[in-house]
Amino acid sequence: MAARRAAAAAADTATFSLTPARVVPGVIDHSTKEGQCLFDKATMPLRPDKGHDLVADELQGPLNNLKTRAQECGWNDPGGVLIIDTDPGDADSPKCDVIEKHGVPTLQLIQECEDTCIRQQTRKAQENFMVFQCLMNSLSDIGKAKMFAWKQDYTIIDDATDKKNESCNCLLKIMLRESHIDCNATVATIRKSLSKLDDYMAKCGHNVVAFNTCVNSLIEGLSARGKTSTDLLTNLFVGYLACSDQEFRNYIKDKENKHEEGEDLSYQELMLLAVNKCKIRKTKNEWNAPSEQEEKILALETKLNQLKRGSPNGKTKEPKKKKRKERKPLPDWMTKKPAQADINDPKTVKDKQCHWCSTETGGKCEGAWRRHKPSECKGKAFAFDQSGKRKSPEKAADANKKAKLTAALANMSIDNEE
Repeated sequence: MAARRAAAAAADTATFSLTPARVVPGVIDHSTKEGQCLFDKATMPLRPDKGHDLVADELQGPLNNLKTRAQECGWNDPGGVLIIDTDPGDADSPKCDVIEKHGVPTLQLIQECEDTCIRQQTRKAQENFMVFQCLMNSLSDIGKAKMFAWKQDYTIIDDATDKKNESCNCLLKIMLRESHIDCNATVATIRKSLSKLDDYMAKCGHNVVAFNTCVNSLIEGLSARGKTSTDLLTNLFVGYLACSDQEFRNYIKDKENKHEEGEDLSYQELMLLAVNKCKIRKTKNEWNAPSEQEEKILALETKLNQLKRGSPNGKTKEPKKKKRKERKPLPDWMTKKPAQADINDPKTVKDKQCHWCSTETGGKCEGAWRRHKPSECKGKAFAFDQSGKRKSPEKAADANKKAKLTAALANMSIDNEE
């Protein structure tokens, strides 16, 4: 009983916190076991199994991991090391999250902000060193070599003592710049891409889920630079109306007409409605199915061809098809999906680099390890049918459409006989 009372009393006096780092107020005592433990966990690599070369295609994963680490350690809390003033001379100026809005502050602005805090004996100075070590520990030898070339840009020198202090925020800014995310994906190019969403729909293979992923990536790119798009909803209508499914286009056109007549609709709502409509039609096996008019036209064309061949009973001999050589099934490892945390990471097989290509990674394959990158996928890889034979996605869609047209023709023939 006494032990229970003591435990209950301790619970009543304990400070609530979701993570250990947040419960430690003020300066961390690194001479204690708790302080050393906090430092070790905070400076762990963002991906312990792999260092990063600062390649644009591979940096989004570590950036997301850094956001999670920042939440655990309180780095992006108000007053945290990753939050800077947009005007160092004005304490009331708007704050900027260096991760979320990495395109907004310039390197010079960050250097001015860092000069006022990292030289002091404060918790913020400790956090700066921990974030810096975390970022450096997450780089490969190639990535570190790239960063060492810009060491003078992320090093702050104290004019009074000539002491050098590395800035985590300057390092992060340069990492993003060197990986081409910050300099190539400019506001102008992002907006230009958003104005051509009909081309994106074709590049995504008329896959609405993959299309939405591309659009969200562009929107995040604008947001990271403190910008927005005023005509995003209009561009989305253009993109969705370029889809190959006629019924889906009719549905989107109806939404566009209602919006033009005054019905409120946000771009988030439209994207959700579009993906739900696509999923419903695919569940019913109606996606890219021929329209009623297309069925009638094809049926009439088929009958006309039968008459031209001179068949008295309307039946024609099917031409002999050449036997195709059966393709060997893919090995098990090529279709084994990796863990979600590793889905964007390539792996090497027989000295050749392979990538997991699926709609989750921006590709058009149905989920397999491929030699091509998902961003370069042309949708020509093979999938498997129920019998275990390989087929291309385009041929699978054509076969489905052909089956529906054949059924329509059979029904028409029955109606004529009656």
